Amino acid sequence: MKRYVKITNKGTFHRLFLEIIGLGNKRETKNEDTVIIGQFHSGFKLATPAAIRMGIDVAISSADNLGDFVLTFDTQEFSFMHRGEKITDRMIVYKYSNGKQSYLKVALSAFPDWEKPIGSDSNKYYNVLREYIANARDEDMGFIIETGITEICQAPAGCTSLYIEQRPEILQLIQRPAGHFKFLSFVHPLFKISELGAIYKKSTPSFMRFFNQGYLIDCREETIDRSLYDYDAVGKNLVTETRTMKSQDVFDKKIAKLFSCITDESLLGNLLVFSMREFFSYESKVFGLIGCEDMSPEFKDLCLRILHTEYGDNILLSSGNISTDAELKSRGYKVLYTGYHFSNFLRQIGIKTADAKLHDLSEKLKFRDLTPEEKQKIEKIVSEYLTTINYYAGNLPEFKIRAVHDESGAILGCAANNYSEICIETKRFSAQDQEILRILIHEFRHCATRVPDSDYRTFMERADYEQVYLLQVIKIILDYVKKLGISPKDIGNCFG
Repeated sequence: MKRYVKITNKGTFHRLFLEIIGLGNKRETKNEDTVIIGQFHSGFKLATPAAIRMGIDVAISSADNLGDFVLTFDTQEFSFMHRGEKITDRMIVYKYSNGKQSYLKVALSAFPDWEKPIGSDSNKYYNVLREYIANARDEDMGFIIETGITEICQAPAGCTSLYIEQRPEILQLIQRPAGHFKFLSFVHPLFKISELGAIYKKSTPSFMRFFNQGYLIDCREETIDRSLYDYDAVGKNLVTETRTMKSQDVFDKKIAKLFSCITDESLLGNLLVFSMREFFSYESKVFGLIGCEDMSPEFKDLCLRILHTEYGDNILLSSGNISTDAELKSRGYKVLYTGYHFSNFLRQIGIKTADAKLHDLSEKLKFRDLTPEEKQKIEKIVSEYLTTINYYAGNLPEFKIRAVHDESGAILGCAANNYSEICIETKRFSAQDQEILRILIHEFRHCATRVPDSDYRTFMERADYEQVYLLQVIKIILDYVKKLGISPKDIGNCFG
């Protein structure tokens, strides 16, 4: 015995609405309820041939000025000769309960895409069931779905009933609807703005699902691009006549506006952190589409508060230059690396790039020549530690030594003016000689190599060279001391 899924809604319609493509009882939106999707007046006429091709029995019952009716469907073969070739197909026969028959002037082979799954989805019955549900829901938000029905009957007075043969895949769509019909599931949206759309928990791992007013319109298997949630956008201009996504760009911009309205810190935090981590995520792209005009001060502040809580106060965007990024890291900043779209968004809410921040910091540095006291201190250190060593005595005078004041206190010194000046931060002149000497040698090495800290290989090669050179110098001294009969241990406990 065949079993049917029965979909019943309040309201009746004329049987001609079922027979003439383009004719429908939803010619005008009856109110401002944007849930009505039947703007093409053709869903039933396009879905039914697909159902029949798949071997699914369909029946519909309603009433019009001609009386009550139950409509079932059959097919009739037709053929004709064309250019010496016999063309054969089948035509759909409309069989009414009063014995009258009519024909839908459409070949059974028409509209083949209607029996294909949506995108990467696997359920080929969705398109057909969607149209039957949409017709009922457009007429009556309180429509009823029943399963396991064994008898096709005349619809109750003032109502319309549609019957579709029950299949496991059809039952799956009804009993586990979150991946296809959001309004049939018990899953509430995480966030919703009626005129824009909604955000839902992900219904299927490893798949991105997009909805229009509760109906699945696209499904994609995840590769390097991923999504954190399912997304539903409102608007009749988002879908084609076959209820698939018409414009990804228009859809994404609608979701971008939805994002800009989020006030829930937890939800927005999940989206921001996921976008930061997943460079190619759908969310990362959507954030990049939020226009400045859609960002309220409150939204920007909330985003910044979330990001500062997650990553710290001193956050910057990567400049794309390893040296610049490394320089800012050495000054205590956290450099964030993310995708192109999300970087644009972060810049719009006020997070600076590393190169912009370095420029700002450099603008605040105040350079000056040494005071007589500072000059005397440097000359003392140089004479005591460096002038007796040819390497330093020959190379150090090439670079001018100056002072630099950094209000932030982030630097000890720097190699300035295109690596031609060794600059020591003013507060460091009060430190012990060893610390000043360390800064002096470090910045001298930058000037000598003309590379920043991030060029570790070049910088450390120079340091290794200097260390070996100094060890060789020490050996020469120790060998001479030994010839004089003096033990190195007598010189200091640094010798063994």
